[in-house]
Amino acid sequence: MRLAQVVFLTQFACRAPADIADAPPSASAPPSASASASTVASASRVDDASVPDAATAPPQEGHLYSGPICEAVGPQSGFSQFLSPSDMRRFFVDGDDPIALVNRAPNGGLSPIYAPSDLVALHNYQPATSRECESKFACLRKDAATSLKQLLSAMGRAGHSGNIASAYRSYQSQCGTFLNWTKKPEATFCGVAEQSAIPGHSQHQLGTTVDLFTDAWVKEDGGPFRDGFGCTAPGKWLRDHGWEHGFVQSYPIHPDDVSDHDPCRTRSDLPTPINPRTGYKYEAWHVRFIGLDNAKDFHDAWEKTKGAADELTLEQWIRIQKGITLEADLPMCDGCSCGACATVSGLDAGKGLHCRESSVRVDPDNGTLFEPSERPRLISAAIKRDEKGQRVILVALVEAPSHALTQPPVVARLSAPFSSKSTYLSYEPYKRHAHAYADLPRAWRLVVEPQKGETHTWPWRVSIADSRVRFTYNRVNTYLPARPGKFEVEVPLPSEAIGLRVALYRGGEVQDEREVSLPVP
Repeated sequence: MRLAQVVFLTQFACRAPADIADAPPSASAPPSASASASTVASASRVDDASVPDAATAPPQEGHLYSGPICEAVGPQSGFSQFLSPSDMRRFFVDGDDPIALVNRAPNGGLSPIYAPSDLVALHNYQPATSRECESKFACLRKDAATSLKQLLSAMGRAGHSGNIASAYRSYQSQCGTFLNWTKKPEATFCGVAEQSAIPGHSQHQLGTTVDLFTDAWVKEDGGPFRDGFGCTAPGKWLRDHGWEHGFVQSYPIHPDDVSDHDPCRTRSDLPTPINPRTGYKYEAWHVRFIGLDNAKDFHDAWEKTKGAADELTLEQWIRIQKGITLEADLPMCDGCSCGACATVSGLDAGKGLHCRESSVRVDPDNGTLFEPSERPRLISAAIKRDEKGQRVILVALVEAPSHALTQPPVVARLSAPFSSKSTYLSYEPYKRHAHAYADLPRAWRLVVEPQKGETHTWPWRVSIADSRVRFTYNRVNTYLPARPGKFEVEVPLPSEAIGLRVALYRGGEVQDEREVSLPVP
């Protein structure tokens, strides 16, 4: 991730454990629900669930850290967005695992005191301590450093003089890096969080990751961390040949966001959010060492999906190796992404510092997802034509408890409509790729089908999440939090859909089924 010019030891602000009162919800959170979870009918209860299913990871052991934490991302930071201390103090990842799954999720973090035991300085390949690597020179783990030396030699033979902008970074260093980015005049906490990892959740702390440029690129105005490196000859060389030395890109462009004119750039006709399959925007310079054999296996698997809607990334490849079929996890709740975030905070009381109601809850002990005891309800449904008469709009009134699970696709009145031929397995949300949103076992969706026909196939299945998350999260099939309370779901359908069956659906179970028809003109 991006590295600013900071003096790490002076930027790091630590804090001992303390009891911190709940803060008000973020201003960026969805509007207050018109009905609380407690109003959902008790007759619709299901058993609490906090066990893994076929789509989630095997249980992981969660560890509680009680030492100093980074104030730059906590409630004491002074920002209106920040992380819950509970999320900052839980870690699940073994950093010595060569394919450790480190990401923005609550269960994707390393211990603040984790440091590799075999760090070496990159200028002489001699053993070095984490403290020396923070303040004196760039370091990597021994095997990664050896392979990087070979990569740089190959890069030089191709005519590109490599320049390492960042290598191993400790938790303390990452805290300083994040803080420095937030101090830029134009910076916002949320903007920085999309580009600079939260301390404990940076791949740089593994000691196997580098931000790699060239001498020529670094000397140009604007600093090295600017757009365009991926379109340079050395940027393309790194993409095409880094894997031969064990290094692969962590944060590519999502296939829906690739420019029609140049695959090394993002499209310009639509806003380009984070890639929800990786948690970050495109970084052509950020490469991670996973070993020669693993890199070859990843590259071979990537080649088979290149250009497709489900083009493989390192994140998804690692998940497959670990037996996780869910494409991605949601980032930690920090006030920036309410309605599409996850937290271990406040499971007992149902309260978190941010996104109190509109979040997925994660078990702090084993990393699995919680599910509320209440079920969502379909209260009413009606259909009408849009202003131009070119499509039918289903308007369904739904009530959901806090933290109920749902999944994409997320739609709204102005979304790309379903057609008579498209289904939840072939829906095209961004005028680029058709996506398949296969059922996730514990996710509730609103389902729709024509009244005619004897078999219930429910070809149109849509999320009961906050409709605003569709701009990012239709790019990935993962669990989302249902919008809490009462709300309307509007589904654009083909004009011939004059009579519909509507229901709520989860794992083959149909609930609150009803039929609706267009009113007679």
